[in-house]
Amino acid sequence: MQRLLAIGLLVALLAGCASAPSAPTVLQPGADGGYDIAMNANRFFPANAQVPVGASVTWTNNEQVPHDVNGVNGATFSSDAAGKKMAKDDTFTYAFTAAGTYSYVCKIHESQAMKGTITVV
Repeated sequence: MQRLLAIGLLVALLAGCASAPSAPTVLQPGADGGYDIAMNANRFFPANAQVPVGASVTWTNNEQVPHDVNGVNGATFSSDAAGKKMAKDDTFTYAFTAAGTYSYVCKIHESQAMKGTITVV
């Protein structure tokens, strides 16, 4: 009985340590009025961002390996519409004209969890 109680307590403690999804980072516009997301170390920074309706978001590949940006779960934007991957310093810009939550991935590194979300408010 004590063993069962100890296991239950351990499970409760571990459940309390589970991390909840982080709130989106509210992006601030740059000097050009656009919003920027960096691609580094096979990740998007920030991975969970918030922008206003009408915002243009620009993804920039800051590393030597190629990347792409592709909407998923109904989001239709794509940096590789012409089949070209983003090399170092390449950019892709997309204007979000409707409120909602838009998920995207780098198809090249999707298996490495290179994914992100844009919340448009």
